Amino acid sequence: MPIVSLRDFLGCGRFGFISLGVDHRAIENTFGQPENGDADSVKRRRAPAIMKYGDVEFHVEPDTGLTWLIHIDRFSGPGRVPVGWGGCQIDPWVIKEGMPRAEFEQELERAALPYVLELKPKIDQERLVLPSGVEVGFTIDKDEPHGLEFVSFCQLLPKQYVVVGTRGRSCSEVHEDQPARGGVVRGDRKIP
Repeated sequence: MPIVSLRDFLGCGRFGFISLGVDHRAIENTFGQPENGDADSVKRRRAPAIMKYGDVEFHVEPDTGLTWLIHIDRFSGPGRVPVGWGGCQIDPWVIKEGMPRAEFEQELERAALPYVLELKPKIDQERLVLPSGVEVGFTIDKDEPHGLEFVSFCQLLPKQYVVVGTRGRSCSEVHEDQPARGGVVRGDRKIP
């Protein structure tokens, strides 16, 4: 059974063999039946709106059956790391609930993964957006950081953050020459 690396997910935006826009059947073919789906979709014989595999959620457009969001906001494993379920097993890399942003930034820099810091003070969040389009969100509360809250990749992100294609290379190879455009990058790597 393959193990999905969250480091690779951050680097290229593919969750193992799953990319945004794939049909929900591709997810089932890759990971098996989900642990949890929504009952309304089953009754209507439609694609499930959310397919859950442990802490990993695949959100699907019910009318088309296509994946538009890959999201983790539960961390139920030992040490508050995210875990998969069934055929969807994950390597959390360094990701754990509550991890301070500064500590996570150091890990991104060690892994040579550039990022852009987006401040969202109206919703008490800070986000690190990687060139792949994956976002890592951190809760903040009036000068009191609370740490890592979610990892998310949404098809509705602005185009300047989406990596288009990987030309058959592995996820770990993609981040090196597929940087996002615009923004300011923390650390020693600039995004042109």
